[in-house]
Amino acid sequence: YVEPSPMTFGEYLDKWLSEKVEPYLRPATVERYRGIVENHLKPALGYIPLARLSPLELQRYYTQALKSGRMGANFGQQIGGPLSVATVRSHHRTIHAALAQAVRWGLVARNVADAVEPPKMEIQPEMRALDAEETQRLLEVAYRESRYPELYVLAVATGMRLGELLGLRWQDIEPPVVHVRQALKKAGPNPMFAPPKTQHGVRVVWLPPSAVAALESLRVRQQAEKALAGSSYEDHDLVFAQANGRP
Repeated sequence: YVEPSPMTFGEYLDKWLSEKVEPYLRPATVERYRGIVENHLKPALGYIPLARLSPLELQRYYTQALKSGRMGANFGQQIGGPLSVATVRSHHRTIHAALAQAVRWGLVARNVADAVEPPKMEIQPEMRALDAEETQRLLEVAYRESRYPELYVLAVATGMRLGELLGLRWQDIEPPVVHVRQALKKAGPNPMFAPPKTQHGVRVVWLPPSAVAALESLRVRQQAEKALAGSSYEDHDLVFAQANGRP
């Protein structure tokens, strides 16, 4: 027997985020959980007392989300189009993780998400890489329209992840190789960097001559921006930075 908790599911989700998620997980993961909670779970299910949350309520939520999208701040107000199966399955995993912690904290007797079957995942089409002609068109548009065309050059030349590219420092480049040592996890005035998630993520990547030439051009342009910004430039040694040095 567990004494019924007086808090609502929404109040519990706030507690779970602040006491279990934020102190232990990466900032990007925290933001993903927070987005699911604030934009979806609390508007749709937050009013229900935690002790009275049932498998039927969860099943109804999954069905409704697949049919007509997420709910607004006022229960019953639909916003946007239907959610994908992958998104709803992500919500199920979030709910399950939150309720599993509620069981460990002694707030509920069982995890009701165990009794709910999330929607089955569709078979995803096989990923297709760009061919040589498509890659050339991409780079032409990048040089014509992007402030960071060199970012696209390195992306197609190395296959590095976006966070790795945005966290890349000049000290990590020793032509003809790049040392992948960190990734950008959070941008803004107080950026956060972290090593790659796995040991295999820390690696050496070879650069073709076209990528080396692009980086040399970028370095010249960045030095001019740094001189123009003067003391207001925030130097994080980043290869790809705003005009003020921030990620």
